[in-house]
Amino acid sequence: MIVTDGLTEVFDAKDREFGFEGVKALVVQHAHAPLESLTNAVLSAVRGHGPQEDDQTMLVVRAIA
Repeated sequence: MIVTDGLTEVFDAKDREFGFEGVKALVVQHAHAPLESLTNAVLSAVRGHGPQEDDQTMLVVRAIA
């Protein structure tokens, strides 16, 4: 997954950043879900964390072995 800083640099009311670790935790949690579900989970969590102040872009790819 590739994300722009608009997803990681979202701050809550206490000035805590969502961060790359927040995105990473969601990827691990939804690793086996359909990519659309993973994408929706990340966007929902980020938008629930705080206001969007920058563009939010992600590229999600699953490797097939």
